[in-house]
Amino acid sequence: MKRNYKYIYSLYLKIALFACLLFLNSTFSLSQTQIDSYNAINGLELGAKLQDLKPELYLITGKESIYQNNEFLAKSYKRNLEKGMQEAIYEGNKMDVINGSKSSDTRLHFYKEELYKVRWTFKKNEFPFLRSIYSDFLSYFEKRLGPPNDMVFDDMVVWKGSLIRLQVFLDSESIQIELRDEKTETLTKQ
Repeated sequence: MKRNYKYIYSLYLKIALFACLLFLNSTFSLSQTQIDSYNAINGLELGAKLQDLKPELYLITGKESIYQNNEFLAKSYKRNLEKGMQEAIYEGNKMDVINGSKSSDTRLHFYKEELYKVRWTFKKNEFPFLRSIYSDFLSYFEKRLGPPNDMVFDDMVVWKGSLIRLQVFLDSESIQIELRDEKTETLTKQ
C-alpha cells in the first residue's frame, strides 16, 4: 500500500512540474508575441518611410564637423550611406516624448529609406534623478509588454521577440531606449 502512495505522489509531482514548465514557456511566448506587435512608440513606427518623416528630421550627411575632424568616422559613415543606411535627428516636438518625458536626443536609423531603429536618449543634465526616471520607464513598458526577457544587472532591460527588440539602458550619464527591427539590424551588420 505504501508503494501506491509513493507512485501517486511521484506522478502528481511530475504533473505539477510539467504544468510549471508549460506556464513558464507560455509566459515567455506571450512576452515575445507582445513585443513583436509593439513596433511604434509615440507615432514613430518601425518601417515608416524616410520621405514621410523628412519634414521633422535633420538628415546626417557625414559633412558635419565630427566627421570632418575624424577620418575613421567619416569613412564609416560613407560606407553606411553606400549600404543604404541613413541616420537622422528628430527635430519635431511630439515623437520624442516617452511616458511624459521629452528626450534630450532622438536618433532615427533608416535602411533603404525605411525606419528600422529609434534611440531616445535622456541625459543627466536634463534629468538629474536618472534612476527614478529609469524605474518609471521600466514600469511603463512592463504594463504594455509584460515582464522583460532579459535583465543585465540592474542597468539594462530587454524585451526581445523574433522580430522586434526594445532595450532600456542606464549608465551614470543617461538613459537610452532603443526600439529596433531585429531582421533589418542583422542585415545592416553584414
